[in-house]
Amino acid sequence: MASYQLFLFRDGELVGKVSRHCADDLDALEAARKLCGDHAVELYCDGKLIARVKHGDEPLNVRDLHSG
Repeated sequence: MASYQLFLFRDGELVGKVSRHCADDLDALEAARKLCGDHAVELYCDGKLIARVKHGDEPLNVRDLHSG
């Protein structure tokens, strides 16, 4: 299991951080998706950005460099 960090954003501002141990990136992404109802989420493992999940699980815009 790897340690993942999920950074929570609301209105573009960092509002929290959650650490989770997950089996793999897909397991961690599912954890991030569960949090994105109220927040945008950036998912990291060992300092490497794995994914950005937008508030409400909206599709990402490739020109969007921010989480929310």
